[in-house]
Amino acid sequence: MIRWQGKNTLVISQDYGSFLALGGIVTKAPLEFTGGMEKDRCGKCRACQEACPMAALDEPYRLKRERCLSHLLSEESLPPETF
Repeated sequence: MIRWQGKNTLVISQDYGSFLALGGIVTKAPLEFTGGMEKDRCGKCRACQEACPMAALDEPYRLKRERCLSHLLSEESLPPETF
């Protein structure tokens, strides 16, 4: 079953949190759909939004990539106003 999308834009599992890796298999085999998406369990929680050091999650379910520390660290040079 697919878990839910958190306000941090990641897939979240009750057992593993957001520590998941998504993968896929390309096949022509007939597959039966047996699950669905779990209901959103975030509710009024804002923990991930408040913990984001760059305020890249100031809007629930929307990541501002240009503010995301992970994205900025992957760039060759950081903008001077980053820190």
